Amino acid sequence: MSWGGFAAALIAIGGALVPSTGEGSDPVVPVMVDGPEWTVEDASPSGSPFVEIDGRRAIHLRRGVAVFERGQTRDGVLEADLRPTAANGGFLGLAFRVQSREHFELVYVRFGHSGQADAVQYDPFLNGSITWQLHPEAQAAAALPSDRWTHLRIVFAGTRAKIFVGDASKPTLVVPNLSEMPVSGKIGVFSLADGGYVSNLRLTPLVGTAGPSATPAPAKGTIVDWQVSPSLDVRKIDPSSYPATDNWTWRDLRSDPSGILVVNRIYASYTGFPPTRADIEARRAPGRLVFARATIRSDRPRVRALDLGYSDNVTVFLNGRPLYTGANALGYREAGHAGRISLSDKVALPLRAGRNELMVALSDYGGGWGMQARLEP
Repeated sequence: MSWGGFAAALIAIGGALVPSTGEGSDPVVPVMVDGPEWTVEDASPSGSPFVEIDGRRAIHLRRGVAVFERGQTRDGVLEADLRPTAANGGFLGLAFRVQSREHFELVYVRFGHSGQADAVQYDPFLNGSITWQLHPEAQAAAALPSDRWTHLRIVFAGTRAKIFVGDASKPTLVVPNLSEMPVSGKIGVFSLADGGYVSNLRLTPLVGTAGPSATPAPAKGTIVDWQVSPSLDVRKIDPSSYPATDNWTWRDLRSDPSGILVVNRIYASYTGFPPTRADIEARRAPGRLVFARATIRSDRPRVRALDLGYSDNVTVFLNGRPLYTGANALGYREAGHAGRISLSDKVALPLRAGRNELMVALSDYGGGWGMQARLEP
């Protein structure tokens, strides 16, 4: 493996152990799949999560998270065999660098989307929220048969991860910049929409290599420094009106190196079923809302173009005046619309000389809460 420096310690869960390699390595540590080291939370349990299937021990998880509470790993190779609960498939994946049940790196497969562009997805879990809409490039096609086991292998080191599906010798998906800085954490299993079975789960820690750690700077013109309002109920405050902010406590938040302001870093998203367009427009849909503000300085009166991406809906204000409204929620623009963030919208900003206040009302209906704003020259 090009990232080198395998530690020889390997944890195997529910499968055969792989011998350790290298001098001075730690011994192989066997862990039973149904041992007390596991903490399992399943919102749709069907009995014990530890089962026998196809002659092997497995974890069966329909909608929840199972965390292996023993040990911490920063860099490693995490792999397992996966099989869906039902033929139409669900979401089933592996978590690494788990800090808590609300915060971990995550890769899953979608058996119901076998062969489609989003069959495999990287979806970091922040504040108890999935955030896939904020990572539009972190998906790939793969064959995911529902009648047999599929192998998933994640090689993570530093700020980078490579994902292999099935017997692929080349990465199915490469994530060049993971959402979180490299920290040690636990491992786990994640599922949604009836989930499935996980067997032969193995972790090989990588020691002696930092892996890629450099993170890119946001593109020139990206607005990085923001202040964010409290999290609000979108049904109770009209996002199209400039807010009265006297009693609010604002929180500083910087955009990620990707240029995306990730609101999920400080607030949880709406986690219910995606609302309909009609309910969103009538403001009946439960969801969350923040106002984010930034300062733009100009040496003279001029009009500058602002490239804007967001998840899910926005109203843009400049110096207290509404300029633009956009909607990008899941399924809003057309059937099957995913609502992934992209710099696809453009707003003309009539700046005055000196200080200008840019305010954005940003609504969320699940899938990731954030936006990206970049000034053109």
